[in-house]
Amino acid sequence: MTDWGSHGAGDDTETLTPLLVWGSGIRSSRHTNVHIEQADLCPLMSYFIGLDYSINSVGHLPIDYLFPVDEDLLQGYLQNARQLLEQVHKQHDILKKRLFIFKSFQLNEEKFFERMRTVEGYMNLYQIRDDIKDFMHRIALASHYYHTYRRFLLSILIIIGFLTTLCTIFYQLNPIKTSSLSIGLLCKIFSILIFILLLIEQSPWTYLLYPGLVCLHTWLSIDYAIDWIREKGSKQIKSFSFWLNLLMIGIFLQTYILPFFHRWMMSIGIFLLFIDAIRRWQG
Repeated sequence: MTDWGSHGAGDDTETLTPLLVWGSGIRSSRHTNVHIEQADLCPLMSYFIGLDYSINSVGHLPIDYLFPVDEDLLQGYLQNARQLLEQVHKQHDILKKRLFIFKSFQLNEEKFFERMRTVEGYMNLYQIRDDIKDFMHRIALASHYYHTYRRFLLSILIIIGFLTTLCTIFYQLNPIKTSSLSIGLLCKIFSILIFILLLIEQSPWTYLLYPGLVCLHTWLSIDYAIDWIREKGSKQIKSFSFWLNLLMIGIFLQTYILPFFHRWMMSIGIFLLFIDAIRRWQG
């Protein structure tokens, strides 16, 4: 965090932090450096002081840091996998209970734990370690799958809400008489059905906000948007200037967003503002 309270940006110079670990059970410095996430510190400390893993911890025990690979280490690694699996089960149960249409992530955990119980097919402890590591990777994928289960629908609703809001603004600035069309009625009904579906599924209010805006602006300006597309939109799409303006808008949006992830790109905007200021001062 900076002195003025900002969390900074997301580039490596502000997010990467060196971690030095030494002592019994740690690999020597002759080995390649291991990258870990901040959340991995919690299971690492729990393992060394002999405590149970925190039930809300999302970290993975950084086993590549640890040595030797023996039965105790693998038991601790497997216990970390069980703890993370319980979180995935909780996410699964919540979504399955709430959603009408739901598809589970295939973890094949029964086969995995059967292999761990019988320990058949393994040549050494390193193969068991790699199998647990692969299973924990699938657990991470399942957790991300459940966390973002409705993200695609929400993204679509945000885009549609943005477009319908623009249509309403243009319609209010240039009010004209529009004809009621069957396709416009279908759009209105469909937007309401989406809102009702999310409402019945007890979605968070932040999820309901976007379909609510879509319903409002669809009822206000969908007929205007359809008339514009029929009368002017089809002609403008065929023109070169339309695609050029669309490209320039896309470039502008990208240059506005990218500095959040790459701070050096802010220099480009500042330099352009400097050039514009000089031009205005001389003019």
